[in-house]
Amino acid sequence: MKVIGTNHVLDPIRAAFKNGALISWLDFNDTWLAAEWCHPSDNLGTIISVADWLSRTAVANGKNPLTVQDILTAVIQAHEIQGNLDIENSFNRAFVDGQSLRAYRHAPNTSSRKSWAAGDACSRAVDLDLLVQKGQPGLPSVHCAHRQGLGLLRRPLKGKEFAFQRPYTFYVIENVLFKLVPAELRAHTACEAAILAHAEMTKVGKTSDDIEKVKLLTQEAAVRIISKAGVLHNYADRDHSLQYMVAVSLTNGKLTLDMYNDDYAANPKID
Repeated sequence: MKVIGTNHVLDPIRAAFKNGALISWLDFNDTWLAAEWCHPSDNLGTIISVADWLSRTAVANGKNPLTVQDILTAVIQAHEIQGNLDIENSFNRAFVDGQSLRAYRHAPNTSSRKSWAAGDACSRAVDLDLLVQKGQPGLPSVHCAHRQGLGLLRRPLKGKEFAFQRPYTFYVIENVLFKLVPAELRAHTACEAAILAHAEMTKVGKTSDDIEKVKLLTQEAAVRIISKAGVLHNYADRDHSLQYMVAVSLTNGKLTLDMYNDDYAANPKID
């Protein structure tokens, strides 16, 4: 399968990893806010890679390849399935297969590897699907509420069944959020306010130098995931630091990818 924008041809598992990482690398992907926050477009790495593989296989056997309509249908279905599951159910702490572990995506381990998360999930999905097709059985405790179970009902859902708010239509694909700046979405309202404040200060001849103190009020998830003061070691640390992103937005009236670089971060006005 081809890696997007390159001449590299890989097996479907590795291609899904590469394409998934490329699609989400700049952190400008869509976002879905629910009980379980997610980026539905992360599924594109799997869909594109598998579609390429299936099409090549079909053509090699004298059959028709998939069409763009087939791919768009798969994209809509992936958005709706993931998004609808996430509206009422948070299940990032189920411990067998599925999502990648969070340890390398949060402090104190944050690095560029954080951007592998989508690619890792895409490749795991393809790998597990191929194993199932060859007869690999499922594990009964994944979904059970047994006292020793590590499944969805026992741990993250605390004994409750899955809750579904709406039927599967096209609700999610039409209501995902797109980012104003390349940053973790929980920082967007603060960054937007800072950018607007910069514009208002400029009108009256003021700058961020005239600000003595900034107090941020936000939700628990933002405090837990992106409230990060002190030494920020790399750009991946900075694009998940609420304090850094607000400081940059207030100082410049914008927040762009180059503002996470080491040279830019050395500006004493920022920290």
